[in-house]
Amino acid sequence: MPRCIVVPLDDSTRSLAALAPGSALAAQLGVPCHIVSVVSSEDDADTRKRTLNAELDRLGLEGTAVRVAVSDSPIAVLLQQADAEEDALLCMNTHARGPLRELLLGSVATEVIRKSHRPVILTGPRLSVHWTAPVRALLVCMDDSSEATTALKHAVTLARALEAELHLLRVLPISETGGAGTGSEGANWFTGSDWHTSTGNQEPPRTHEHQGSEWKQLKEHADRVRGETGLKIDWEVLESPYPAAAVADYADAITGSLIVTGTHDVSPLNRLALGSFALSVVRSAGCPVMVVSS
Repeated sequence: MPRCIVVPLDDSTRSLAALAPGSALAAQLGVPCHIVSVVSSEDDADTRKRTLNAELDRLGLEGTAVRVAVSDSPIAVLLQQADAEEDALLCMNTHARGPLRELLLGSVATEVIRKSHRPVILTGPRLSVHWTAPVRALLVCMDDSSEATTALKHAVTLARALEAELHLLRVLPISETGGAGTGSEGANWFTGSDWHTSTGNQEPPRTHEHQGSEWKQLKEHADRVRGETGLKIDWEVLESPYPAAAVADYADAITGSLIVTGTHDVSPLNRLALGSFALSVVRSAGCPVMVVSS
């Protein structure tokens, strides 16, 4: 269980988007929320601290610890802060740029995820003003990879601490014209994707040649986790030509949702070639996303 939530902030409106989710998670977990900010000059430190304290007071978060560090390397400061706080969980905002722009401009969030080797909660550019705590459901993106298995382990730990339920999601990509994935069920009204609720006793409709096996795999994961933890757990198989958007849309329909996805440790150049599901989810999601690096 996280023992502290660390929220990196600067003086931009965009960075402040992580403050409400971060402080809400800390309150739900019953742990402190610490703010860390980095300036390049000692002359700016007092001004930054006053600005952040004023914003905290405005949001009713007075008394929240604020640390302003002077450094030319924000990433190094954030990693040091995370290491200094036992079992800290970082919650930060990101532009969620595409791989090419990230390659050219750099990304603090990406580097923190790669170098910290710990889960990081990200709020992307489409974080909804309607998202509210407490977190009631963790939506875990599943496939056959080791990254998904690692993400599920962290999701289980956080779900227990938050007393939230789990939803295991598997997305089967289909063509925009439907192809093999289009079935008689039709498109879901809020995702534009074919999907079914897989929590009952009946087998799912076979709208995709592999859907039955995917359903069984998710059920096996769910049964195992339920047996080991007693958590409430559901599972869904989604079909969409846009997997990340389907997950984001699914999350929009659940109050207090938080998406959990794994990612492998690759460079921006490799992501340019391989694409990044995690990056796309963060860019699309209206809720916070916990990214777990393997």
